[in-house]
Amino acid sequence: MFDPSLADVAVVVEDDGRWRLDVRRFTGDVIATTPLHVDGAFQPRVLALVTRMLARWDVAASAEWDGHHGTWSALLNPAPAVGQRPSPVV
Repeated sequence: MFDPSLADVAVVVEDDGRWRLDVRRFTGDVIATTPLHVDGAFQPRVLALVTRMLARWDVAASAEWDGHHGTWSALLNPAPAVGQRPSPVV
């Protein structure tokens, strides 16, 4: 487990047909990584799995995922407490 306040970016990488989630700092340091056991295109199965995993880690990804050559990334924010509305990403 990692400190959610340190998480800046979620990066989903397709490597040789397999998906992996890396949680990184803006410096590029990887603070968590996990394989994703799904097949198929990034949307919607991988995105749904990553969103659930990040929520369990008390982190929320922005709604915008940027894709480039088999890599998808999104900015992260601490997840809102239960019953609170998420703050907008600026």
